[in-house]
This record gives sequence, structure tokens and C-alpha cells, in this order.
Amino acid sequence: QIEVRPVYPGAIGIDGARFDPHAHFAEWRTRQAAWTRGKAERNQLALADARRLSAEGRSNASIAASLNAGHVRSATGKTWMGEGIRKLLGLAP
Repeated sequence: QIEVRPVYPGAIGIDGARFDPHAHFAEWRTRQAAWTRGKAERNQLALADARRLSAEGRSNASIAASLNAGHVRSATGKTWMGEGIRKLLGLAP
């Protein structure tokens, strides 16, 4: 049986630490908005790298590995796979 506890907007103690839901989610919304604003820029950086590596004759899987090794993430923040590189470059299936 799971014990259900109501959570109120004020700070509460969880595992000996103070948790303020209002402050926590306000900070999360700020980070999420910044992440969303940077999406187009992340895509452009990844696309430029992918085009350069593709021009060198690299496979999509190899391009994905290079971007991941350089900590270049997709617009959604995930690691790259060959299929994602194909879509990014606009190549046919």
C-alpha cells in the first residue's frame, strides 16, 4: 500500500532536506524557457557539423557518433542516432 501525503505550496521536508515546490517549479519553468529558446541554435550548430562531416564522406552513424562525442545534442536534448542525422540532413530513407 502506498501512503499518500498531500503536498501544500509551502516548503516541506523530504528525506531531511527542505523542498519548496513553488521555488522548484518556478526555477524549472525558467530553465525550460531558456532551453526552448535555444532549440533553433542547437539545430543549426548540429546541422553545420553534420553537413561538414557528410561532405567528408562519413556515414550517418559516424556523424552521429562524432556529434555525441562532442556533446552536441539534438534540438530535444537527446543523443544522435544515424536515423536522426538522416532526417537532419534531409536525405531520402
